[in-house]
Amino acid sequence: MNTLTVTPLHTLPASKANQWLQDGFSLFKQAPVKLFLFLLLPLIIEGIFQILPAPYGMLASKWVATFVGSSAVIVIHHLATQKVFSLKSIFKAKNWLSMIPLSAILASAFFIQLFVAKLLLGNDGINLLLFSQPTEVTQWQLGIIFASIIPVTLPVSFASYCVLLGDKNVLQALKSSLNAFFYAFKPMCLIALISFLSLLLAPYTFLLSAIITGPILMCISYIAYSNIFIKHKEA
Repeated sequence: MNTLTVTPLHTLPASKANQWLQDGFSLFKQAPVKLFLFLLLPLIIEGIFQILPAPYGMLASKWVATFVGSSAVIVIHHLATQKVFSLKSIFKAKNWLSMIPLSAILASAFFIQLFVAKLLLGNDGINLLLFSQPTEVTQWQLGIIFASIIPVTLPVSFASYCVLLGDKNVLQALKSSLNAFFYAFKPMCLIALISFLSLLLAPYTFLLSAIITGPILMCISYIAYSNIFIKHKEA
């Protein structure tokens, strides 16, 4: 896999989101079933780790799921450039060591969900998320808790791409992602609104809204990354 050097373009208009949606969905259609099944893996692994004693199992599950989920960056990049879905491409990627601390940073957004759960449900909200203790919670409250992660993760949504495709270290990746967010604030917020709504509706759809839209949004995110940054082969 070629290492990419990324350079932000000029500020993008909100209308750019329409192109990202179209191109992202076209990319998804190249391997919809495989992408769907592959992106179930982080959810399965997250559930397995949550069997471990709380709260350590819950915290570890967020970190591991984020790390495993980042492999989708490589798979979708390979699909976009080689027109083939390949799990082997994951093992050809470099800079995985940098993904270990970055995954921990990205997974820390879970604490925002804890904070929102505390505001909505008090200590019962903390016990629900951190210790999986049953409590009375409405669907809209659960939806708000799920969706609260989107505004926090939006500015760093390209960090994994910058590490795995751009060969940057953690600090460089976070800075590049933040810069990209400011360069493409309007179209990114429109795309993020879809993510927000899919999580908001998750309790009403037995998580299907998030599970079904997840692979499509990942493809859209990749297209956004490709459009925001200029790619160069490593000399």
